[in-house]
Amino acid sequence: MSFEVGIAPLTGDGAMPLLVYSLVYFALVIGISLYPGRLLDTVGHILAPLKIVALGVLGIAALIWPAGSPIPAVDSYQHVPFSSGFVNGYLTMDTLGAMVFGIVIVNAARSRGVKDNGLLTRYTIFAGLIAGVGLTLVYLSLFKLGSGSGVLVPEATNGAVILHAYVQNTFGGLGSFFLAALIFIACMVTAVGLTCACAEFFAQYLPFSYKTLVFILACSRCSSPTWA
Repeated sequence: MSFEVGIAPLTGDGAMPLLVYSLVYFALVIGISLYPGRLLDTVGHILAPLKIVALGVLGIAALIWPAGSPIPAVDSYQHVPFSSGFVNGYLTMDTLGAMVFGIVIVNAARSRGVKDNGLLTRYTIFAGLIAGVGLTLVYLSLFKLGSGSGVLVPEATNGAVILHAYVQNTFGGLGSFFLAALIFIACMVTAVGLTCACAEFFAQYLPFSYKTLVFILACSRCSSPTWA
């Protein structure tokens, strides 16, 4: 995902750029995930704020500087828009990921000395509400961006092509680097959260330590290009 959207337009989608990017990407994922107690310092204080600011810039730009007028949707999205978006989009991944992200939130709160179950529940609910509102705003801005940017690349086969065309058209030559940084940070935060949550969950039931599972999960995902 992050390679296809942010890096491939700069380096090409060959096997070697993908390999190098995947190795660097998942080395960082492993390095951050090995220390779950520091997630608030690494993800909460650094990566997440950068991600929010970058997404905010992109969302505001889509509202203020549309690339063109909305174009008609393809046939499948005209007749069965909900099921097409649910099956083909990443909404399903968001739902599944949310089920395990709760572990990360609870452990992050505990690492700061919060032990009361009532407070943990309250903080988890607040985090879920913030994430829900944030994701809603992100998707609405992407809907707006995509509906008016199809004119830039009429023959585009996926949203990644349209997104890159819009960013380059709006922000000029630096747009590609901006998009690459945005997608890299956004996907990095998600990958770290999933790795930590899954490793902590399976460590309770499998004869492997948390750190061993981090390496296993990250390496198995690195072998699949769709994860990078």
